[in-house]
Amino acid sequence: MISLTDLAKTHIARDLTDEQLQILASRLDLRLLSDEEIVVDATSAETSLYVIVTGGAKVKGTFGQEVNIIPAGSLIGELSFLDKKPRSATVVSAGDSTVAVITDEIFERLGRDHPEIQSKVVLNIAKVICEKLRSATRMIEALSINYV
Repeated sequence: MISLTDLAKTHIARDLTDEQLQILASRLDLRLLSDEEIVVDATSAETSLYVIVTGGAKVKGTFGQEVNIIPAGSLIGELSFLDKKPRSATVVSAGDSTVAVITDEIFERLGRDHPEIQSKVVLNIAKVICEKLRSATRMIEALSINYV
């Protein structure tokens, strides 16, 4: 089972009580990854959500170039998890890493058995998406200033 201390440091666990954290931890699948192991493949139809518990990950561009580093605590695949559309990038582990996996089945069971936890998880995913959108907006604004 996943370490509650490690899980508590992730974005998915914001505002969960200790009891809720324990319930969530008991439901998650855990994957241990070696350096450069694929977490998410842009060509895959799979739509699970990944939570980086330890280690980190790298986002790869179309030609395999590294375009972003994702630290422990972060989420991977939140858009595809919610909208069931194709992945936007390939993500590989950065060194030895541990990720928690939330499949559709796990999420549906969580909602059936513990809807209050599922609601908090959805809100936490939405907050992550908002943070990423705000960051992207700032980057676009910075780039547009340079081209004026």
